[in-house]
Amino acid sequence: MDVGQLLKESWDLFIADIVNLILFCLVGALLCITVIMIPVSIAGMVIGILGYVKDGRKPEFSDLWSHWDKFLPVLLMMIVMGILVMIGFMLLIVPGIFLMTVWMYALFFLVDNNMGFWEAMESSRKAVMEKGFGINFVILLLGTVINSIGSAVGGVGSILTAPFVLVFLACAYMEVAGAGTKMAGVE
Repeated sequence: MDVGQLLKESWDLFIADIVNLILFCLVGALLCITVIMIPVSIAGMVIGILGYVKDGRKPEFSDLWSHWDKFLPVLLMMIVMGILVMIGFMLLIVPGIFLMTVWMYALFFLVDNNMGFWEAMESSRKAVMEKGFGINFVILLLGTVINSIGSAVGGVGSILTAPFVLVFLACAYMEVAGAGTKMAGVE
């Protein structure tokens, strides 16, 4: 996996429909304020962004509130991963970083392949280890740094960085899952 090419492809996709992607993620984030909508909105954001990266389909706002079938699997994944990663960080940080890296595509596997939460976590782990832990750690680190820069500007920068990082992670997921991307009309 070429991280430079991945960043370029992600940037091109992001710029090609920047306004729609920003609005889509902003509405998704606002829906999360209701707490009960968090799993549905997060699944919807991933479904919308993945559809954009994978098939060139513009994210639909209805994606953000219409995937109630994903509520329980996403909620269980958030709880299990959250607890296990927290325990990993308590065990001298390295196990937490390892778990964050191997599970970074779990939500993508869950929504893309209609998997259960544990199956998606295991699929993510296998894909990361097969493609190389180091390169996937670099991708996770880049996404974290980009989002941190956006957050450092009073949180306002996150309006730009969060949708870009979602596109970046979706492109990376397509690489580790063995599928290509349709550049959504971008040459």
